Amino acid sequence: MEECGVDIGIALFSPAGNPFSFFHPTPNIFLDHVENPNIELSESTKLVAAYTRNIVNQTNNRINEIETIEEATKSKMLLLEQLNKTRQIDSQESIDQFKADDITKYEAWLKGVVFGLENRLKQLENGASSSSQVPPDNADNSPSVSNE
Repeated sequence: MEECGVDIGIALFSPAGNPFSFFHPTPNIFLDHVENPNIELSESTKLVAAYTRNIVNQTNNRINEIETIEEATKSKMLLLEQLNKTRQIDSQESIDQFKADDITKYEAWLKGVVFGLENRLKQLENGASSSSQVPPDNADNSPSVSNE
């Protein structure tokens, strides 16, 4: 069509006799060419054809952009799925390396974090701007994992 500079018209009828048609660039331009193949188009008809072709080109360009975005999104989704699978395996392997003492320390550290977050949330809800609460004494501020 546009790539070849061809005007095209298609008319089809459904089994029930309903007509369906497609014309490029417009029905009038196509029908004028059918009636008189040697006709010279008027300036207004040429402008309508150019405008219609421009709209078709813009639509095709947008479709191509959307298809490119879709392909990139599919690639990102596959990558994320692979990362999640790897992350799940790594998490399980690292959890298996914890010893009882490490788990106890990590649990205490997490309780301290939760305590601090809850207090900060209360302060924010009450309009306070700084934290004056401290985590419990049994909370270790940094988890340590020994690989003995």
